[in-house]
Amino acid sequence: MKVKDYKRDYYEFSGKLSDNARKLAFAGIAIVWIFKQEKNGIFTLPNLLKLAMLMFVITLSFDLLQYICQTMIWGFFHRYYEKKFGEDYELTAPRYLNWPAILFFWAKVIVLVAGYVFILTFLL
Repeated sequence: MKVKDYKRDYYEFSGKLSDNARKLAFAGIAIVWIFKQEKNGIFTLPNLLKLAMLMFVITLSFDLLQYICQTMIWGFFHRYYEKKFGEDYELTAPRYLNWPAILFFWAKVIVLVAGYVFILTFLL
């Protein structure tokens, strides 16, 4: 297999992981909501479920930040070189431009797993 094929696979798998992480974060929020408790008309959550809920909200925030970073960085990068050299100018982008998005990508996955660990701990 060629290197470009591995890169294509990476993009495919990371895209699917992002989609699934988003769905799992929403599902985690729903699971937490199922276990809410009501006392005198006020809804409460056990501490482990509060932590899980926080992790899922952070997951969704990191997901959003990942795409905000990518949009801003590549939008500015594209516009700068388009204005300077035109649309057909060929160049190689520095790898460090991907680092913020990669950071948010892996952070959301780690925080999502932490959220489910809190739910599992609660259930056990």
